Amino acid sequence: MGNITGGVKFAMEESLREIINRNQLKLVEQLTAFIDHLNKALVNCSSSIKIKTTFKEPKAIPSILQQQFAFKKGKVGTSSKEGIGTCYSPTLAVFKTVKYPISTITLVGDIEELWLKNLAKVTTGTSILFEGLNDGISAPRCTVKLQPSSSNKNFVAEINGTKVSEHISVWKLLGALTSLYPTASEHADICTHMDYWLLLIDDVLLNRSSENNLCRQMSTALSHHDYLVPNVAATLADVLAYSVLRKQSYYANNVELWLLRMDKLFCRCNRTSNFVVGLT
Repeated sequence: MGNITGGVKFAMEESLREIINRNQLKLVEQLTAFIDHLNKALVNCSSSIKIKTTFKEPKAIPSILQQQFAFKKGKVGTSSKEGIGTCYSPTLAVFKTVKYPISTITLVGDIEELWLKNLAKVTTGTSILFEGLNDGISAPRCTVKLQPSSSNKNFVAEINGTKVSEHISVWKLLGALTSLYPTASEHADICTHMDYWLLLIDDVLLNRSSENNLCRQMSTALSHHDYLVPNVAATLADVLAYSVLRKQSYYANNVELWLLRMDKLFCRCNRTSNFVVGLT
């Protein structure tokens, strides 16, 4: 009985090995056939397409070789401070001029403020006459009448019976008229940057903050840009900040460079348009 069982088991094992061997032989035959077909396909492909094994120098395009690129130094870049110098002519940003039916503005306040004198000085080319400050304008489109006040802290602008008070409101009004403050909606980001500096400058004038704090904020902003607002030339913010700094014994290097640029700007006393934003 044991011999019979062992014989059946051996026969089953032998039959299983034969099945496995047959399947392996079939797989080998199929793999061999696939390789043959692949080799034939590669031979046909290589015979119909000639592959160049040599490489030539790329032909130079004359128009590209002859093209020259000019970089305008008056335009603010985002490069590191190493590329910023004071050898080029500083410029003022020129935004779209506001065309309001305003012929006269009465400004009541401390008319001896340096920022007011500097604003009148750099905006002569916009035909805005500041009485007693830039009287050389022959045909002004708007006249700013200056009226002294006993209060040295607040400014009030009177326009056709309407009063606009506080520094920031007056600055924006004058900045829009003199094209130093943008009013177009596409320049909202520029306005946001400028408003930030107007708030800081106002705090210094009203003794709510120190000049040192303003200088620290400026140093950070000027570490990658020539002026306070990124990627534009000098704006209302630069003119006002320049007016409130009182020549301290020490400034950070980038603030010193900015002061030199602003010094040159005020020495020239004329408007340039190397950087123009929506000039009308």
